[in-house]
Amino acid sequence: MGDSREMKKRNIIISLLVFFAMSVFCFAGCATKTNDKGKTDPIYDPDAAPSLAFGDLTLETGDVYEGRVTVYYGDKEYDNTKVNFVWTLADGAAEGICSVAGGKNGAVTVTATAEGETEYTVSATVNGKYVNKAVKMTVVERRIALIPEGNVTAEKGGYSVTLCTADYDGLKTAEDLTFVATDGVTDYGEVEISWDEDDNDYDEFVASFEKKDGKIYTFKTEGVGETILTGTYTAADGRTAGVKLYIRVLKAMMNLDYRPVIDIEHGIELDLPEEVKDTVVSVTYNGVNVLKSCDGGKVTLEASSFPKESKYLGDGKDLVISTANYDYAVKADVYTMVIKTKADMDAWGNIARTNGNFNSTAALDGYFALGANIEYNGEYVSPTDCDEVYTLNLKLIKDNTWQNTARFGFKGVFDGKGYNVDGMAVKGRSKKSDGGTASGGFVGYMNNDGVVKNISFTNAGLHENSGFITSFGGGLIENVSIQFKFLGIGKDTQDAGGQLPRAMGAFYPYTDNGNGRVVDCFVDAIGAEIHPSAVAKKVLHIGTNTRNVENLVVLTDNAYAAQTSGSSLTASSYKQMVDEFSSAIANFGEEWEKTNGVPFLKNYYNALCANTAAIQLSGAPEKLYGGMSATLTLSHKYAGLTADDSPVGITINGNTIRVTDEAESGTITVRAKSYLDGSEATASIQIIKAAEAPVTSGVIYAAAEENSEVNLSFAADYLGETVKVRQGSTEKDAAVTDNKITLDLSAYADKATSVTFTIFSEKDGNLYYIDVEIQPVTYLTSAQQIYDTFGKEVTLTGYYALKDNVDMSSKPFEERVYSATLEGVLDGNGYALENLTLTQYDKTKGGIQTGLLTQLSATGVVKNIAFTDLTLNRATSLIACNQGLIENVYIKFAKFDCNDETYKSTLGRNGKTNSGEYKNIVIDYTNIVNVPHATAANNCCIFAKLDTNNVTNVVLFGVDKKYENYMIQASKNNLVYISYTDGTTNGTAVPTTGWDSEYWVTKSEGSVPFFKGYTAPSAKGFAEKVTEIELGSSATFAPLALNVITLGDDAVGYGVTLENGVVFVPDNGVSVGATFKIYARNIFDYANAEEVTVTVAQPLERVDLETTATIDLNASVSNGTIAAADKNVEIDLRSVYTGSATDVPLTIGNVSVQTGEIADGILTFSAKNIPVTVYGNGTLSIKIASAGKLISAPVFVVTKTIGTLDELRVLKDYTDSETMQGGGYYKLTADIENIGNWATGYGADTTGNYMFGVKYGFKGVFDGDGHKLVSMAVCWNGVDAGFVKTLDGGTIKNVAFLDFIAGNDDGVVHGGNGYIENVYVRFNAKVGFTSWKGVVSEPPNAGWSSDAYGTFSSNDNSEITLTNVVIDLSYMADAVWTAAKTQNIVGCISDKAQFTNVAVIGMNKSFIGSKTDFTGKMLHSESSYTDGTTRANGKVYVAYSGEDGNNGVEFPANNWNTNFWTVDAAAGTITWKTK
Repeated sequence: MGDSREMKKRNIIISLLVFFAMSVFCFAGCATKTNDKGKTDPIYDPDAAPSLAFGDLTLETGDVYEGRVTVYYGDKEYDNTKVNFVWTLADGAAEGICSVAGGKNGAVTVTATAEGETEYTVSATVNGKYVNKAVKMTVVERRIALIPEGNVTAEKGGYSVTLCTADYDGLKTAEDLTFVATDGVTDYGEVEISWDEDDNDYDEFVASFEKKDGKIYTFKTEGVGETILTGTYTAADGRTAGVKLYIRVLKAMMNLDYRPVIDIEHGIELDLPEEVKDTVVSVTYNGVNVLKSCDGGKVTLEASSFPKESKYLGDGKDLVISTANYDYAVKADVYTMVIKTKADMDAWGNIARTNGNFNSTAALDGYFALGANIEYNGEYVSPTDCDEVYTLNLKLIKDNTWQNTARFGFKGVFDGKGYNVDGMAVKGRSKKSDGGTASGGFVGYMNNDGVVKNISFTNAGLHENSGFITSFGGGLIENVSIQFKFLGIGKDTQDAGGQLPRAMGAFYPYTDNGNGRVVDCFVDAIGAEIHPSAVAKKVLHIGTNTRNVENLVVLTDNAYAAQTSGSSLTASSYKQMVDEFSSAIANFGEEWEKTNGVPFLKNYYNALCANTAAIQLSGAPEKLYGGMSATLTLSHKYAGLTADDSPVGITINGNTIRVTDEAESGTITVRAKSYLDGSEATASIQIIKAAEAPVTSGVIYAAAEENSEVNLSFAADYLGETVKVRQGSTEKDAAVTDNKITLDLSAYADKATSVTFTIFSEKDGNLYYIDVEIQPVTYLTSAQQIYDTFGKEVTLTGYYALKDNVDMSSKPFEERVYSATLEGVLDGNGYALENLTLTQYDKTKGGIQTGLLTQLSATGVVKNIAFTDLTLNRATSLIACNQGLIENVYIKFAKFDCNDETYKSTLGRNGKTNSGEYKNIVIDYTNIVNVPHATAANNCCIFAKLDTNNVTNVVLFGVDKKYENYMIQASKNNLVYISYTDGTTNGTAVPTTGWDSEYWVTKSEGSVPFFKGYTAPSAKGFAEKVTEIELGSSATFAPLALNVITLGDDAVGYGVTLENGVVFVPDNGVSVGATFKIYARNIFDYANAEEVTVTVAQPLERVDLETTATIDLNASVSNGTIAAADKNVEIDLRSVYTGSATDVPLTIGNVSVQTGEIADGILTFSAKNIPVTVYGNGTLSIKIASAGKLISAPVFVVTKTIGTLDELRVLKDYTDSETMQGGGYYKLTADIENIGNWATGYGADTTGNYMFGVKYGFKGVFDGDGHKLVSMAVCWNGVDAGFVKTLDGGTIKNVAFLDFIAGNDDGVVHGGNGYIENVYVRFNAKVGFTSWKGVVSEPPNAGWSSDAYGTFSSNDNSEITLTNVVIDLSYMADAVWTAAKTQNIVGCISDKAQFTNVAVIGMNKSFIGSKTDFTGKMLHSESSYTDGTTRANGKVYVAYSGEDGNNGVEFPANNWNTNFWTVDAAAGTITWKTK
């Protein structure tokens, strides 16, 4: 103890010196520094003043201080050895406080003798310069220090004591301390301390103290924490000394051998280990207290307090269980979810989505582990897939980086812990109703940080477009085993935006981005059902499509799957795998059991071994014939089959043993060996060699049913009483009765091609085999069966056939969306489906264009069938898409009703690729109604929209000529023969050869055959004929429908010719009065014709009348009937004929106008005799036989003159009538003011509906004759509108539209093709904007709406011809331009449109934009220009408003019709003339 005290005393003195040194500032330190001898003195500035450095001193009585004075020149130290320093008591300073003794080289010793303050002066002469410095000296009372003795450590002005809640690891719950006092001179020994228990820094709940025997103080643990206790010692002379104790109480830490599993999702209750005896106060994980409650030996943890990210979860994580006195450190396995049931498996994906905040990030997170084997046995929906990530990226993240696998997808961990999942069929998440079509999987889309490991799947299934574990992404897939039951269910494979098809397979089959890894994995697809479409479409990577593979073994007996497996370790059997890949499998990790060369995850292996007996072999036949095979049954699949001694001609593939022609008779031994336990089983088989029977047979058709009778009479001489039948690897015995056997063909109902069966038969001691081709057929015998077969969304791959006609009237195909896709065959065998009705599902319920077949696929065939009294309603087709073969088909329509639908046809609609073959087809279209208007012509192809030239012998008849543009696209018109009801044709030769006589009957030589069992139309004759033709003249002969006109031999002998229905009689080679025959022949009965005898007549004198007569029919309309007025027409013939005649035949063109009367050169006839379908310029032929004259008089026929608004408003009743079908000549006779709502409304709610060219495109002429139409409003929201809706070759001319107003997709003409000539259109914002409610006020965008607009075509890309057209925008306000969006000022007009003298005036130049950004005001939509200067087919002149000039196109000064325009080239103006 004494030595210790002396040491502590010295420490106190040192501490005091340190205290004094801090009080003297830095100068005291400088005073002790001396220069080294022998060094060169520095050079000083002689003008600088020296200074002395020495600090003031504070000392305790009895202290002795030694220091040194330093001399400086500026900041440089001077050599003290050259200076003599003198210390003197300052004047008036107190004496006896200190004594000072100077030494050499500036040294000084100061001794403190009494308390008080005094001052000394130190002086010196340096280089002749005197310098001094005053030094204050203070002496204070001597201080006492307290020194603790015990287990303490000095710390920041005090001492620390460390305690523990238990005696643990060298720490104690209490420490004894004593305190000694000393002032450095006097040692006071152990002393008593007064402790301040009221100090705010003291916490009695951390530590307490007590005084023990003598002067010993005990400090004890009360609780974990830190407190400060301050104590004071008071000496006898009244001096005091203080001490500060930092008392720290630590909690005892114990490492326990305890490994809890924490399942965050299912609630966390832990049984405490026996070492934890006190109440748990906290459980710390990842720095957070996760304790929820404690009840005895159990604690419940708060799930929400655990992290969601997988990087903070997993195996062997640190967990601290804390009581009041102990922290127990354990390692815990912490998982987001432990999955033990199918319900858990269905839930984990949504939990991962929530953890990753998927809807904002497209990421999934969490750490998931299997806790048991799971019998799943169902369809599993991917947690996410590529389409969902793509869509979320497109809508929310919007950076087009959906393939960024460092950012998106599952970034967590799924650890199967070696457990197995049985019966899981994986499909994508997107388009769930369609079975999932968008690159999904067990995790779907995998992040680079994602991990799936240590899991096996048995009896696994996979839908198209997905990968089993993941379709796409990065990350690691390790120690995963998949045993497939099936791959693909027949769904369409989707591609990704025209890029890669979405392939199927185990790991990353979609595409390889280089970020995914497959390590130590096993895929077993032996015996798996792989859908044929996966092979046909080449969308299979059964193993993987990633390049980063380490030890992936794949088993498959499918040749294509093996080629594209993605692994070099691919085998077709377990035996091959064991024989060839054992070394690679040996490199699999410790998670695998690799007994006998087959890899199993250990948990699954142990369970498998526990439930699998030694190998057993069954099903081995007693004997096998040459060419036969047998499939043996092994009690489990993890075994291989071999034949002892490898006999010649014996092959074994999997479990099937086959005897080839090379095998000789004898006995072989086959051996099965288990790869689980090495057990073996054997069987003996007798081999018998067979010979081929010398017989032949065609394909045998038999019902695809369980007991199907097959006739083998062609081989009767080689049939025994029983035969053995082999198909593929299946063999069975069959009894022979009347040369017939019964087979189970039900399994082949989905086969559209014949199946080869081999029949083995013993006859007369010889063994024969016969190969027979059998076509299994599903016979359709009732309307209900046909409806059930084709009336649903299904892909049919079998062979379907009729046995008789089937009346379908009881089962119309109504109210459905899709029908079947046929990849197989529908064979009518010459029979018919009668009274079949197909109707599109109501559009308001999501209807889609369909048919009896939605699609006939490339392998599909429809043949040898009739459809009689067929009804197609709405947008249905018989076959909506043909990519296969349609052959030997007859169709007779009861009704073909478009009902204004567009995507409709008979055998292949628009919008589909109809690349199949059409052969030997006859269709009777007699009952076509409601074909769409002209704008739909490109969509509605009544027969088919063809994408092929593979068309042979197609005859279409009963077609009204008005539908000639709707039958087929013009470019394919020459591929079919069309007979119109008016007797004309499409000009294609009649197809009379190449028809299949089994189904088509030819009535007479040269005829087109007709479908067997049905009667062809037999009408024969002429629709138009004459019996007299002048020498050197011609006449038109028109046949009835389905008839062709031919010349008799006598006509040919006379040199008479026939071309396009015109018969010409030459003026030589034949004499007046001669006769010849002309025949009308029905194409279905060519040999039997109607004949007409024609007499050659004397030529008449041809006289041409020069003056054109205008004939106003003044037609009226009533209930859809158009009739010319009953009034006389007079024509003055006197310039060419002044005589008189009665019953004078009259024709306009080839149209009879009956007869007229001529009196003194004036012809009179009734206007009502002129058909209203005759209009415009024509020639009236007046045949005056008595005078030998034929007068040709030019006439101009006007259908209707219009002079009032009421007459204008009923114009549509004329043009859209069945009689006019868009035709007629209509002429204004006056200006019409204040027209108002012409075509306005909102959907079905109309405030004005007078536009024409609706039901039929306008083919006629609207002639304004210089008049104007004022204040017309065309604005129909949701309906395409215009003054004329659709032009179909018609003309609008000689008219001005003033104060014209248009809305969305509306204009003078909405669309179509035709002619605009001498038309002036002036938009006027002052009139106001036309809303669907009518002309109302003057909103800022008056004149146009904010959407697409085109004056002469708003939405049709028309091939219109514009001549002498001015569009006047002078009155348009700037606000209109600002609000407008995608206006095509002239129109949406194609490159084929023709412009002559087209001008836009008053255009606001500042608002011209570009086509590509859809923000400007385009002149028209051709190419991508806006200023109208680059057209090849005519340019647009633009005069900008204000002083902005023009667009640089030459002013169109010439060729304007001066009846309507005033053109001032010098002033650059074009003005409409007011009539």
